[in-house]
Amino acid sequence: MKDRLLELIKFRAESFSRGYEIAHSLAQRHPFVIVGDSLFVHGGLLPEHIEYGLEQIETESREWMMDRNKTHGDFMDLDAMPVYPPWWTRDLVFRHQDRIESEAEEVARCSKIARVLSKLRVRRMIIGHSITDSAQIEFNCDQKLIRIDVALSGALWQDTGYVRPLPYQILKIETGADGSTTPSVVEYPVTP
Repeated sequence: MKDRLLELIKFRAESFSRGYEIAHSLAQRHPFVIVGDSLFVHGGLLPEHIEYGLEQIETESREWMMDRNKTHGDFMDLDAMPVYPPWWTRDLVFRHQDRIESEAEEVARCSKIARVLSKLRVRRMIIGHSITDSAQIEFNCDQKLIRIDVALSGALWQDTGYVRPLPYQILKIETGADGSTTPSVVEYPVTP
C-alpha cells in the first residue's frame, strides 16, 4: 500500500512538472483573465506583477510549462523573484486561522488591490484556491477582492476536530439595467 501511494505521489508530481501532460494543458490557459469588469486570477495580482509586465509573465509561464525555454526568465525562478507569481502569491489573503492582521496591514493590502484594479480598469479581483476563515466565499476591501475557498479550509479544520457541512456556494455577478455589476453569493444546502 505504501509503495503504491508513493508511486501515485510521484506520478502526480511529474504530471504537473514542466514539459509534462498537465503542464502542457495548463500552458494553453491564461494565468489571469478579465471578464467584464472582473479580474479572475488564481492567487492574486500585485502591483509588482503589473510593473514586471503581464504579457511577459504569461509568455514566460507558458514557455516554462511547455519546457521550451531552458533559461526561463526570473519570473519563473521562485528564488530569484521579489514576489511570487500570480498563481502562488498569498499576499492578498487577509486572515489565516488564529492570525488576525492589524488595521494597518489591511489598509496596505486594500491599497495594493486598488492600484491593480485602477491600472487594469476593473472593479474587482476574484481569487480562488484561498483558505478563508469561514471556508466560504469572502468579500474584502469593499468587495474589491472576492476570495473563493476551494474546500481546503474545511479539510484543514478536520485536524482540529471541527467539521461542519457547509452549503455549496456559487459566486453570481449580475448586470443591472444601468450596466453596473453586483456580486452576490448563492447557496445550495448539502444533502447527504
